[in-house]
Amino acid sequence: METVTFAREYLCNYGFSVIPVGIDKKPLIEWKEFQRRFPTVKELDEWFSKDDVNIAIVTGAISDLVVLDVDGEEGIRSITENKLHIPETSMVKTGRGFHYYFRYREGVKNLTDYYPGIDLRGEGGYVLAPPSLHSSGVRYRWVRPLTKNLAEIPEWIIKRDTETKKKELNWVDDLLRGVESGRRNDSLASLAGHFFGKNLGFNETLSILLDWNRRNNPPLPDAEVIKTVESIYKREREKISLKEGKPDIELLFDDPLDIDNINAPFIARYLDIASSITDAPKDYHLGSILAVLSTVIGPNVSSPIMTGLTRKLKPNLYVLLIGESSLFRKSTALYLAVELLKKIPDCFGEDSKEEEKRYGLILPQSFSPEALLVILSKRDGRPSLLVKDEISGLLNAFRRTYMAGTKEDLIKLYDGDRIEQMTLGRGYIRICNPYLSWLSATTPDSFSSAFEDGDISSGLIPRFLVVYPDNHGWGKRIEIISDDLENFPGFSSLQEDIKKIYSYWEKNRVTYHLSERGLEIFNRLISKLETMIDKEPNLDKTLARIPWISYKIAMILQAVDDGLEISREEKDLIRDDYLLLAISIVNRFIPQTLKAIEIIGQSETNRVINKIIRYLSSEPKGRRDIMRKFHLTSDFTDKIRRTMIERELIDVKRAPNEVWRLR
Repeated sequence: METVTFAREYLCNYGFSVIPVGIDKKPLIEWKEFQRRFPTVKELDEWFSKDDVNIAIVTGAISDLVVLDVDGEEGIRSITENKLHIPETSMVKTGRGFHYYFRYREGVKNLTDYYPGIDLRGEGGYVLAPPSLHSSGVRYRWVRPLTKNLAEIPEWIIKRDTETKKKELNWVDDLLRGVESGRRNDSLASLAGHFFGKNLGFNETLSILLDWNRRNNPPLPDAEVIKTVESIYKREREKISLKEGKPDIELLFDDPLDIDNINAPFIARYLDIASSITDAPKDYHLGSILAVLSTVIGPNVSSPIMTGLTRKLKPNLYVLLIGESSLFRKSTALYLAVELLKKIPDCFGEDSKEEEKRYGLILPQSFSPEALLVILSKRDGRPSLLVKDEISGLLNAFRRTYMAGTKEDLIKLYDGDRIEQMTLGRGYIRICNPYLSWLSATTPDSFSSAFEDGDISSGLIPRFLVVYPDNHGWGKRIEIISDDLENFPGFSSLQEDIKKIYSYWEKNRVTYHLSERGLEIFNRLISKLETMIDKEPNLDKTLARIPWISYKIAMILQAVDDGLEISREEKDLIRDDYLLLAISIVNRFIPQTLKAIEIIGQSETNRVINKIIRYLSSEPKGRRDIMRKFHLTSDFTDKIRRTMIERELIDVKRAPNEVWRLR
């Protein structure tokens, strides 16, 4: 049987994700995406039609598979001496030992040298499969035939040192009850390090520790807790970067952004005023005002900078604010920036029989993908701003293949590409010169479910300026309603400036260029990105749009000054310091983008676990309380409990009533 036939059999009959590897066991492709998606038959035919290609099966959730690797005499001796029972299941003879195939249990990852000569391949791993050729010349073969009914993984494989668990449980449990003055800071640092070590995110850890702080006598100031947790978080991230050999993204460029002292007068003024109205993170205000400015500047501003395409680059932006509900005030920041547009006559369109006049600068809040294309066809060649307080509903609508309008159209609209479609309900739609900016918000949960891995490789997510800050507002009361904002000191002046910028660029046109030094700066940016991608190739798609987003922001910064008719000599030249500022702005958001990408496709199980961790942070809770709180079925609760125990997150007291307690 040919290798490609085996590969098809593993994929189609057994549901295994399969990848090609060499005789040295190294993948011949970038294989990480196949931990989340299955290859196509076409990909299999392409990979395995070549000579000297071995088959590897990706282990973990994607294939519902865990493999126990017993290597040589040392592994067999470990099984014998430790009296380890291996249930009867599908088994492969390898070059030097055996592979035992078991059904996957959630949370099981790779384990090396669990016992001498015994490894485990779970989430994040792969194993060679028959008829692969070992470097010794021996072919992998089935000793016990492959079956769809694999045995359950033995308990001894996932068991941990219970004494260590109890010791760890005791000190964490003691500290979580609250401490006296003199122990608060050390306890805070220890707990933060503990929770980050359990792979909890920044927001979950901060929420737990702010709640813990209220049980201290006396509590620390919240600002001190936040500062300490941020410091521990950065330290833990640096440890991971050093351990995994990953480049430090935040040090990619030379000049970190000082968001409190941005050298762009209009934006600096807006950040000051917005921050006096609400305590939303300044990152939100910065992202929101850039989206609004990209809209009012419009398509009459362009640059011939080489983008790999024949058209000129336009300054429109897609901006996405991510944060938990309420605490982060992302919607407040979003609508505050949008308020600046309300003095523009074209803001909402007119009550007119002529469709071209009916739609304004700000698009309607509710529409189908098909309707969006129709509206943009009526505003062809004019700027439009799509404002959505929650992005997930719109993206889910764009997934429906039976409707006109797909995610590919969102990419075309961003790039300014021509769109032509014949639809059943609306007839022929043509958009020759689209100009769409987009400002949206979402929660981490909605983001992880609305976007897919394919949205990275397609280039949709990399086109967004993603704003996902760690810090958030802490309860400043917002007393101003939108109708009164123009009476807030300085806000009306901002609105007038926005109106002036819009009017100027409606009548004027410019093609911006870089100076010689600016071109050197831009090429240095590209060179640094290439170096980083060489070290971390899987970031290729994620970082590919960074130069062009930076250039767009530089165009915006320059066009704001020109729209306000700030005097300067060379009207078509982007200032070098604006290009540097734009690069610093994008650099600030790269780690936030990568943080967001990490949660794409995160399972419902993980989302519920994070919520339960927060719920248990104050005190242990009963199983029934947990089920009622999160509306869980009994079977799903069992799955959650098993997973949290395996991840060493909780201990469970089963009698007389089941109680869950954080470790």
